[in-house]
Amino acid sequence: MNGTIHGDGCISVTGYSSDEFYKDHDLWYKIVHPEDKQLVIDKVEEILKKKEVLSFEHRIIHKNGTMRWIMNTPVLRIDESGELTGYEGLIQNITDRKLAEKALKESEEKFRLLFYNMSNGFILYELVFDEDQKVS
Repeated sequence: MNGTIHGDGCISVTGYSSDEFYKDHDLWYKIVHPEDKQLVIDKVEEILKKKEVLSFEHRIIHKNGTMRWIMNTPVLRIDESGELTGYEGLIQNITDRKLAEKALKESEEKFRLLFYNMSNGFILYELVFDEDQKVS
């Protein structure tokens, strides 16, 4: 069989059905975020040359127009003679994780700048209460 088959689970990540991917063999590359296209091409070429699985992260444009981060894990199909006969891919939506990482980085940077640029001293303390709700 020629072409690419995408499972029904792909619709939850991409917004596109397996039938839409089947009808348009270039759809996968079309939905890759423009700034990540070269990265994806380079990674696929590297994987096909080395015949080893290397997961990588990149962005796609969902059918509804939103940007999503995905973890892309190719699964290679190699025959008895060692020839690559095809590959399958596992994709996972990691958008929430990437947004949380970005927010954490921004927060750390903000407080780092505040700390290094303050002219007065800084003390951080935490009150500890015992079981009778008295400061101990």
